[in-house]
Amino acid sequence: IFRSATDFGRFFGYAMQEEGLFLAEDVLPTVVDAMRLHLSCARLQVRALALIWILVNDPHREETRKAIVEADLISLIVETMAREYFGHDAEVQQGACRVVERLAVYGYYFLAQPLAKDGAVVSSILAAMKRYESNPHVQYTCCSALWRLAGRIPGCRDQIRSQGGVALLQ
Repeated sequence: IFRSATDFGRFFGYAMQEEGLFLAEDVLPTVVDAMRLHLSCARLQVRALALIWILVNDPHREETRKAIVEADLISLIVETMAREYFGHDAEVQQGACRVVERLAVYGYYFLAQPLAKDGAVVSSILAAMKRYESNPHVQYTCCSALWRLAGRIPGCRDQIRSQGGVALLQ
């Protein structure tokens, strides 16, 4: 496990240089543990979310799917989005939305239940849209994630409607 954001930054740099040499099921649990251990460090969260975005690009492998579910990645993303990070919060929100969008696109057939569970993912995205209503980058990534969720995950369209998402999108 990483003792600091700096240790994780070194790992992140190495992982980015060696993209393609890691299997998601080998790296994902370590990254998720680092995110949980350093939940208050925005810099680590941004880097970890960027790495997760890369790692979940191959969800067709059974091991990758299993690693995503076992790491409880969805609840960690919801928890991450619920926090406010001084100075870097918008970057964290964007990173989380990018991961949610990627999971909705590639993981809809095995992540439908966790993504739609109790409306937490949709609620987190809508909260980010409200918090950053004047930030076009956050709005774009949030809308993109909602669009993918509504189109691919059963029940998310109704959650968006019931939580007032239609008004935010207009």
